[in-house]
Amino acid sequence: MMGRRRNMFKYLTALLLIVSVSVSAQEKLTYDEAIAIGLEHNFDIQIARNNVKIAANNNGLGLSGFLPKVDVSAKLAETDNKTDIDKPPVVSNSDISNKNAEVSLNWVLFDGFNMFVNKNRYSELKRLTEAQVRNQIESIIVQISSAYFNVVLQSQLYEILNETAEISKVRLDREKVRNELGGASSKDYLNALVSYNADKRALLNQELTLDRAKEQLNILLGRDASTGLSVSEDIQIPILNRDYESIKAEALKRNSGLKAAELNKIVAERNKQLARSPFLPKVSFVASYGYTDRITNADVGDFPNQDINTTIDETTVGLQLTFNIFNGNKDNIAYRNAKLAAHNEKLSFQDTRNKLIGLITEIYDTYEKQMEIVQLEESNIAAALTNLELQRERLELGSSNSLEFRDAQLQYNAAQTSLFTAKYQARISRLEVDQLIGIIKIE
Repeated sequence: MMGRRRNMFKYLTALLLIVSVSVSAQEKLTYDEAIAIGLEHNFDIQIARNNVKIAANNNGLGLSGFLPKVDVSAKLAETDNKTDIDKPPVVSNSDISNKNAEVSLNWVLFDGFNMFVNKNRYSELKRLTEAQVRNQIESIIVQISSAYFNVVLQSQLYEILNETAEISKVRLDREKVRNELGGASSKDYLNALVSYNADKRALLNQELTLDRAKEQLNILLGRDASTGLSVSEDIQIPILNRDYESIKAEALKRNSGLKAAELNKIVAERNKQLARSPFLPKVSFVASYGYTDRITNADVGDFPNQDINTTIDETTVGLQLTFNIFNGNKDNIAYRNAKLAAHNEKLSFQDTRNKLIGLITEIYDTYEKQMEIVQLEESNIAAALTNLELQRERLELGSSNSLEFRDAQLQYNAAQTSLFTAKYQARISRLEVDQLIGIIKIE
């Protein structure tokens, strides 16, 4: 009897202490590989980078108004005209063939400094778009990272529950045999059955959670949601070699969200300058060349089939001045609104900066507390393992039963769950610190 108990204990201990590794046909996806795939294939990142290209295309002389406008037009017309006069009786017919071509040029020489302000504005808009896109890509990278580490966490939790279910199955089989042999009551068997069913239910629910986590990661990576994947087995937390003050200083200098708010303020100032240009005159250089070839075939009274050829060459060169005197105060209203918008952007920048400082404090404190929790959970898991070893010795000596051993095993599993969850939360807090100080790589 004692030998059979020792064998059963060895089997239980082996199931408990050996980490189960799921054999998968997929090669493990590392964290760095996941980020690289996301940077290349994530649809939102691709759209964001195209927006940078659009802003770069806009930042030229053409949209700013420095370049001339050249138009070409051509016209070909045939006219058939018949005139019938009663007194004196005259009937005339005429066919007119008209060919016309024209080239015109309009080049704005002065528009109230609009073109110069516009060029600066498009340059700032390009920088603004780059800052906004960087902020967006950083957020997506944090999402991908969170999704990746969530798959790691859910995989770890699945292995814990799978191990628990396997031990419950061994316990159930053991109690069933003992009950059939009369060595245990039906109550022990029923308790084992209830525990096994509860563990299987928890395992099935965790399997669903793991599948959803993998699907979410695949979507963020720009892949089909059903793509199979396997991830690394642990979450590593990089050491943060910065104190609060250095993080604050670096965030105020490099944070992409704050940079975007600052550039929004600058663009609003450019818009205010643009709103002043209508109060100044506009001077343009205009030039045109036109060519007309007209053939008229006339049949009038006693002069039938007379062809009249007309050729016109016309060249125009000059300066054009435009100065609006009154347009219902639209320009005044636009300028006042532009001033208010610029002031709003200044307030928005101050608000963004103030919120950033608060966020720095919040995230840094969260990270510090999460790291303390990780240390506590590591200590707790050591205590749970010691308790498990104690129950093992008691079970071997016959002073403990399988229920007490299961309780110790469940406590150890709960300690593992708490540790894995704490490491996940600490890793996400570390990512948020990196995002605040603008050190997340987006290329």
